[in-house]
Amino acid sequence: MEHGWDKRRIKLMELLGHLKAGRDVQTRSLRTWLGLGEFARYEAAWQEQKELRNELAAKPDLVEQYEKRFRHARFLESRANGYAAQGNMQQAHKFRAESEKAYERLIEHYVEAISADMSLHEWFDRHLDLSAVSAPSLVAGCMPQVVTSRSAHKATGHHLTEQKKTKKAVKIEAVEAALASYDDKFAQSLNESKHSAFVQKLLTARAES
Repeated sequence: MEHGWDKRRIKLMELLGHLKAGRDVQTRSLRTWLGLGEFARYEAAWQEQKELRNELAAKPDLVEQYEKRFRHARFLESRANGYAAQGNMQQAHKFRAESEKAYERLIEHYVEAISADMSLHEWFDRHLDLSAVSAPSLVAGCMPQVVTSRSAHKATGHHLTEQKKTKKAVKIEAVEAALASYDDKFAQSLNESKHSAFVQKLLTARAES
């Protein structure tokens, strides 16, 4: 195992290279080269990802109702912006007032939903702080967004969606973890070998003195 570049490490590096280049690596190859422990951790990690996908797909009714109300309010806001762009201020003011009322009702629904079930916070990209000195502006960009939304207004960094990974990403993490574990064990073995050699040298020197 000179310099640690034995067959297993070389193969793991090859697998990592394939994955990072966008090529697929079959599960049987991972099972062969990761080792039992690392492969079991890979399977557990991918199972967590499948459970996360199921969780995101099973959207609570209150969240779906929020989305429906949000789309309606955003539609009214879009109409107001459209009329304003055309210079039709009468219609713009009319739809602006309607959109603001819709956003007020949306906020009420949000507060009621969160009050009924605090775990619903996980489904939104931000918490709406109604205790602030100034209330949030009644526009789409200031409303909480459902984390599965593709809206450009959605804040990043939400833990539910940030945890979602592709299968390829999970495989890359598994191979990198196997390489790190391999290198740690090799370094430990090397240190123990050096220590053993030092002790043996010391004992030999004492015996000769």
